[in-house]
Amino acid sequence: MNASNAMDILRREIRLEVGMEGNRWFDLCRWGIVKDELTKYAAFENKYIPKFNNGYNSDWICLPFPNSEVAAADGRFVQNGTWGGHD
Repeated sequence: MNASNAMDILRREIRLEVGMEGNRWFDLCRWGIVKDELTKYAAFENKYIPKFNNGYNSDWICLPFPNSEVAAADGRFVQNGTWGGHD
């Protein structure tokens, strides 16, 4: 047993225990594995749904700052360029 194996076991256990409670997204974000998990999911679904579109952008982990807040921050906040204009 090492740290990597322990983390894999913990992730699997959490997935089984609380997978349907709506918190899985936040766990995947916290662990930094969102893109990997969604890519695996899309590959699985492609077997059954032709042309299944992943459409996931790895910059979409957090919601954008409102443009009014970015403007009021005087350069302290930098908006992620993929979000565009959101108020």
